[in-house]
Amino acid sequence: MTTFVSFDKPAWGPFLAAALALSLCPGCGADDTSQSASSDHHTEVVCTATTVTAGHPRAYFAPFDPVEFETLCVLDQAQHEVVVAHYNIRRQSYLDKLVELAGRGVDVKVAVDLSNAERSYNVGDDFLEDQGIDIVRVKPSGSRSLMHLKVAVIDGEFAMTGSFNWNGTAALANDENMIVVRDPEVVAHYRRQVLEVRGDTPHLVEGGAMTAEMALHFSPEERLDEVLVDHIDQANSSLDVAMFTFTSEPVLDALVAAIGRGVQVRAVLEYKQTRYSNADEQLEQAGALVIRGANTIGAYSAMHQKYAIIDGSKVITGATNWTYNGTRNSDEDLLILTIPETTEAYQRNFADLLWIYAEMDDPTVPHPNEAGVLFNAIHGTTEWGDRVVVTGSSPALGSWNPWEGIELDTSTSLFPSWTGHAVLPAGSEIHYKFVTIRPDGDLDWEPGPDRWLQIPENGRAAVISGPFGDTATSWTPTTAP
Repeated sequence: MTTFVSFDKPAWGPFLAAALALSLCPGCGADDTSQSASSDHHTEVVCTATTVTAGHPRAYFAPFDPVEFETLCVLDQAQHEVVVAHYNIRRQSYLDKLVELAGRGVDVKVAVDLSNAERSYNVGDDFLEDQGIDIVRVKPSGSRSLMHLKVAVIDGEFAMTGSFNWNGTAALANDENMIVVRDPEVVAHYRRQVLEVRGDTPHLVEGGAMTAEMALHFSPEERLDEVLVDHIDQANSSLDVAMFTFTSEPVLDALVAAIGRGVQVRAVLEYKQTRYSNADEQLEQAGALVIRGANTIGAYSAMHQKYAIIDGSKVITGATNWTYNGTRNSDEDLLILTIPETTEAYQRNFADLLWIYAEMDDPTVPHPNEAGVLFNAIHGTTEWGDRVVVTGSSPALGSWNPWEGIELDTSTSLFPSWTGHAVLPAGSEIHYKFVTIRPDGDLDWEPGPDRWLQIPENGRAAVISGPFGDTATSWTPTTAP
């Protein structure tokens, strides 16, 4: 990922961060155990997901938007029922929220993937079961099939879907998207699908147009590769793809054919997943721009997006990887939207991905006045109860007051990586430092000169990553600008 490094400047002093509510255990599995870090933000964050209205869904993009905060905020609206189908639920904040909802009389029904739940480090399902939550572990037919949805429906009024799993790596490090929908037809179909996946009602083929601007499709009831091919075949000018795993031959053939008729195809693919096929090489040979993005924040972090933008007017999102299993056999969804504001949001995120992974600006996407910034400190000497924060010269970083800075967070899957996000003015010059706050309130500032950051003039997102320590010798170029 793009790393913006610090330059020598006069030293200041303070810093704050998120409290560790977990045992720090590097290498304890592919993701969170039932323990996780929790943030106690001192800067007020306003929930916007609950203001979504019919016809105006809202998309959020990790790690630059507060996706975890927004999803918990929507869940907290529940009065009667929450139905959830998630590939895995490991993040303690979500587990606790579901238990809290059940405790106040909300009917909570959950489905998770059986094969994932059987892994030794996956104990979230056991926690929910022990707390009396109605949970079903699902194994779709087929040896490699998964219950891969990431769907939650609240009171039959809100639905959330996308690539975003309820675990620490997704919340703190991955490139992800989560979209909140409030259209009755779409929400009702998602609710019915979750109940079908749980085995509460029979499976039905029910995909298709939900509204004039939204369509919804599910596998294994439908062949989602055929749905994808149909939409790719309609592309006239451009097709942007952000995909974790891409191995589907029919979809690849459709993209190559689109290139052949003059469609500009760009793809950002997760680097480590490209080893499973030569789809990336075939796209390049056909004339596509292919970026292999390596999200290196943690051992298990990923460019985990699963969406496409067609002709700048249509978005295809959901949980589906573009694989044979993902489009044919597993429990998956494709949500297709032709809503300008939604398309613009995904186009901005795609421009961010191009910038982060290839330092390539997209001049066709307007430059925002503010940039999302992910601060990532590698800090292996923290212990239970320690907090880590970033503070600096910007009011958004607490103006050098560590108690008002940006709190960082970690998890069992990420430690010793700590992350936190801020929104900073495009083109601004920021001086900052990381600070450790010990349980007794003592502040451990990084020694050495201030770190220095130039936010891109184009307002594209940035990832600031490096080790906590003496700034005179760690993570600092030899010459100042």
